Amino acid sequence: MDVGFAGRSRHARARAKLAALWRLSLRRRSPDRTSGAARAFIGRMGLVITLLTMFGPPVVYGVWNTYALEQRARQLATVGARHLEAQLSLSLVSDSLSQAAINVLQATSIASPAVTATWVTNRQGSVLYFQGSRANWPELKVSAPIHAHRFNGALNVAISTREVFIGTCMVFAAFLLLGLGANYSFRHLPLRSLDEALRLLQAKQAQLQKQKAELEAQNLRFDAALNNMSHGLCLYDRDQKLVVCNASYVHMYGLSPALAVPGTPLTKILEHRIGKGSHEGDIPEDYLRDMLNLANENR
Repeated sequence: MDVGFAGRSRHARARAKLAALWRLSLRRRSPDRTSGAARAFIGRMGLVITLLTMFGPPVVYGVWNTYALEQRARQLATVGARHLEAQLSLSLVSDSLSQAAINVLQATSIASPAVTATWVTNRQGSVLYFQGSRANWPELKVSAPIHAHRFNGALNVAISTREVFIGTCMVFAAFLLLGLGANYSFRHLPLRSLDEALRLLQAKQAQLQKQKAELEAQNLRFDAALNNMSHGLCLYDRDQKLVVCNASYVHMYGLSPALAVPGTPLTKILEHRIGKGSHEGDIPEDYLRDMLNLANENR
């Protein structure tokens, strides 16, 4: 068997195996696939944060203040209905309902600047007394029942949502600017950083690929030079184990392929040479001792 050819075949198989493992690791850690998933995640999260920043606080502000405004109107209607009941229960005049209703409606109208209209309806829902005017903004309307000795009906209050609407618009404008800042901070800036990191990673991978190709070419030149030398060459480490040898060295001493592999102890190779008769001197033991002493001195 040609030991030099066998050595080159082993090196070729080892290089092919390393190359296959390298390609597999690249496929598993493909920067394109990883960056695509990361970009999609960052884009979605940035969009969610931006939308929540822009619309969350204005919606909460509008809903909360609308609820508070409705509770204020209900309180005014309830207080006005109780006052009207009290006045009707104390008055025995026939036109006491008219006077009491006008007084209560006026008092309720001036109790809050947001109140646009107040009116009293009977049991059938017909308007009996009205105080106020039509508003240009959407209104909240509430009513409170009136249960008096001579009258059953309801006191109604209409309250404007102008302040809530304007306040919500102002909050939305403020958080719109904040949302644009959040969009830049949580979406555009991370995506830009990811692109930069991806560019650096691809450049590093390209550099590693180039170094790998140069190393493979250098190994091929080394193998070619080593196995085409006319002189035998071998190299041992400090533990007296074979690191590399060329084909000329193998043929020179008739070494078997099992001995011409890295890691073979020097003692085995010397014993093989003694067994083949390719040693100096008449006493094999002296030759083995002298070679080991020489190797120890040159270590």
